[in-house]
Amino acid sequence: MATIELVGVSKIFERSGGRRVEAVKKLDLQICNREFVVLLGPSGCGKTTTLRLIAGLEEVTTGEIRIGGRVMNGTPAKDRDIAMVFQNYALYPHMTAYENMAFGLRLRGVNRSEIDRRVRDAAGILGITDILDRKPGTLSGGQCQRVAVGRAIVRQPKAFLFDEPLSNLDAKLRAQMRTELLKLHQRLQATMVYVTHDQVEAMTMGERIAVMHNGELQQYGTPIEIYRRPENVFVAGFIGTPGMNFLHGSLRCEGGRIYFQAADVDSFRISMSNFNGASRWMGRDLLLGMRAEDISPLGIGKAPNENTFLATVEFVETLGAESMVYMNIGEVTLVSRSREELDRREVGHRVHFEVNPERLYLFDPESSKRIYPE
Repeated sequence: MATIELVGVSKIFERSGGRRVEAVKKLDLQICNREFVVLLGPSGCGKTTTLRLIAGLEEVTTGEIRIGGRVMNGTPAKDRDIAMVFQNYALYPHMTAYENMAFGLRLRGVNRSEIDRRVRDAAGILGITDILDRKPGTLSGGQCQRVAVGRAIVRQPKAFLFDEPLSNLDAKLRAQMRTELLKLHQRLQATMVYVTHDQVEAMTMGERIAVMHNGELQQYGTPIEIYRRPENVFVAGFIGTPGMNFLHGSLRCEGGRIYFQAADVDSFRISMSNFNGASRWMGRDLLLGMRAEDISPLGIGKAPNENTFLATVEFVETLGAESMVYMNIGEVTLVSRSREELDRREVGHRVHFEVNPERLYLFDPESSKRIYPE
């Protein structure tokens, strides 16, 4: 069993001048056996530190780390039966790909025939059999990364830890390697923990995603759960390309119907009649969230309604199958991602846009927590 559990884990670094930096704060996380979990967040959020704590490369300040049910606090990295793949590959430049993959096994005293079998099996899985006799300096970035992954595979560990392994590759190769890593996970059926700041990687690869910010876990769930039901403003703004649109305002009741009225923008009033708990938030400062794909130019022949608003088109970015439309409402810029064609001649003009009333979000600015949908 390769379950990984973090229970109340914190890590404090002592800096010069007696300054203390809490990189990870009381983190609770459970990773199931054979699961592919992604730690996602911006630089400095604590995700790599968390990975290093699991690996045993850093000591836990408080809390417990359990692997396969055993408490690993104080257990050296070499005894945790975990393999780690780093961002910079960390290959020995004077060794061939074969020697790099075999090196760790030789240190452990594995016999030569077993080493050869494991290295060639891993090379076959990764499609690098034909480069085993070459040194890293003659290999491409993608080939070096495969060798680094192969070095981890030959150990046959309980779990694999990946620290932003694709960040040095170009966009096309990153997409290819994402697919290969997923196939590798399916084939090995091993527990994998993957660190990235790239939400596309997280959404496409993770069975579950742990979103981190300032050393704290913000939300833990499947990609669709996090995308459709973000727990707070940070998650809503960080997940999605582009991030969620936000508008400050308040709820108003007119004619027995509930509306969100944007602050200082009289022209933006959207129906919130589906919000059953609206009464306790009436008149309070709130934050409305809208995904870019849930805003689109009003179709030809359609009349404005309670789900439409007027905005000044600032810029149109044509991407072929869809367009990104940047628009201004007062001092706020919103973004729409739509398949509806909007002529670039509309730039500078006021245009009606329609929102999907089933995809609106409300957040409490004080706590940043989502209050709608409940």
